[in-house]
Amino acid sequence: MTGIFKKSLTIKKIAWSLCHGSSKTFGHVRCIYKNLGDIAVAKAIEALMHPYRLLDYDSGCQVERFEKFFKKRLFDGVLLGGGTTIFSSLDTPWFKILNELKGRKSFISFGTGVRDPDFFEDIDAGVIHSWIELLSLFDVISVRGRRSHEILLAHGLKNIHVIGDPVFYFSEEVIQPKLKEKKIGINISQSHQFYGNKKDVLIEIQKFLEILKREYWKITLYPTNYEDFSLAVMLSKKLRYEKINIFPHYEDSSGFLEHVHGQDIFVGVKLHSVILSLCSLTPSFMLAYQPKCNEVMQGAGLSDFLLSIKDFSASDLFGRVKNVYEDLLFNQQKVFEACQKVKNSLIFFRQNLFLRLA
Repeated sequence: MTGIFKKSLTIKKIAWSLCHGSSKTFGHVRCIYKNLGDIAVAKAIEALMHPYRLLDYDSGCQVERFEKFFKKRLFDGVLLGGGTTIFSSLDTPWFKILNELKGRKSFISFGTGVRDPDFFEDIDAGVIHSWIELLSLFDVISVRGRRSHEILLAHGLKNIHVIGDPVFYFSEEVIQPKLKEKKIGINISQSHQFYGNKKDVLIEIQKFLEILKREYWKITLYPTNYEDFSLAVMLSKKLRYEKINIFPHYEDSSGFLEHVHGQDIFVGVKLHSVILSLCSLTPSFMLAYQPKCNEVMQGAGLSDFLLSIKDFSASDLFGRVKNVYEDLLFNQQKVFEACQKVKNSLIFFRQNLFLRLA
């Protein structure tokens, strides 16, 4: 999306807020980065919150400037979006902005993830205390999964709703049987903190690609950000295989969903590459690189498709891919039932939220 289009869209949302009132609009505080996951989560929450409007709010943004200039509030409520934002550094934009907006009427978190103190070493007592103090002001707290719920509960918060990852809202409603053309989509990533050793992981993934080449699979690499894209280019050149392609449009979550629908099976590292693939009802393996991956897959009832990235082997992964490929329709049905379960949870939460807001 171009800068001019984004600016025009924001102006239209501001105009809508002026016409319909600040009570029908929320300031949307979220991760605003150029990657597939943040973009997909934001779109899903916006769709779920309709007919309420969301205005992306960041320090120095058009919305903030408009409010200061005209001395008029465009939104009464504040919505903390998805992504793994809770227990992040106190220097992060979203933590600072939430504190700046403390005077607003209501605060809601929508399927937000909690950074696990057992995994991230930068989470100290000060970070936890500051976040718990802030979250205690929230009217509604909903989180992505059970682990996020457990962490907040252990630090004294109550009435926490577990609703699943918002992106599952995009799950397709009808199973379209796969064509069984030996087509596999793969997301490979090395960005952010990992379980295990990244070099060892990359070596094993390269072995997996070599097995797919030897078995004549058609491979499409699906990066989720620029770093993934650069890695995909390097690996495809190294593989020297005419049946490997790259889907480069990692900022287009709708295009990703449509394109990955054409794959028979998917294997991914980044969380939302796998969730979007699952939403297309493509059997998808998660190479869990952080606790959030386990949280989402276990919460959806898809532990059979979950592997730890630190100790998976290329041969074992290919064996699993072959087994799923042999009975694709059965596995599509499993994925469909899991996705519908999470989607229904999101819709149920929305219905109750709207009753509360009314």
